[in-house]
Amino acid sequence: MMQSITPNSLTISSGSCTPSSNRPALSRLQLQAEMARRSLCEFVRQAWPVLEPHTPFIDGMHMRTVCEHLQAVSEDASGI
Repeated sequence: MMQSITPNSLTISSGSCTPSSNRPALSRLQLQAEMARRSLCEFVRQAWPVLEPHTPFIDGMHMRTVCEHLQAVSEDASGI
């Protein structure tokens, strides 16, 4: 049984080889890009090695809290 991931859901659905709603399955790179687009925290995780290559990224509640707050403020200000 093949698993497919659709662009709008970011969830894995078990079923036939055809993704729901005839949408193409995403590649791993496309999935990572979509996750970073939807979540500031995920964007920071992915961008950290590029921005600070000599500093290890330490994920924690402090990072998630700041990212979630900034994303909420941004979405509220843009009317999303």
